[in-house]
Amino acid sequence: MARRETELREPGALERVRWGYEEIKEKRHGKIRTFKQLIDVLHGCTKFVAEQLKKDPNYRPPDNILKLMFRYKQFLDKVRPIMEKRLKEHGHNLAERERDSDFG
Repeated sequence: MARRETELREPGALERVRWGYEEIKEKRHGKIRTFKQLIDVLHGCTKFVAEQLKKDPNYRPPDNILKLMFRYKQFLDKVRPIMEKRLKEHGHNLAERERDSDFG
């Protein structure tokens, strides 16, 4: 019998397998650990609300999403001048980026 099969027959083996599954799930859907992950989540929320508003102009997002979006906007308002400066330094045109965005 293979070693893996023997290990699964030991007492508590199934719990160890389940623990491993939960650990994998946590890594996949767990905490936001990087700035890119944060921006991806915020972008997804914003895009979702924009799509809902296109479908139904009377759509009202939940209060917690509105609070998040207002905080997100405040953050972007602070960061925008810094990013505009950096983009110009690297030869990027912010007006083109805004025109091509998902929300324009």
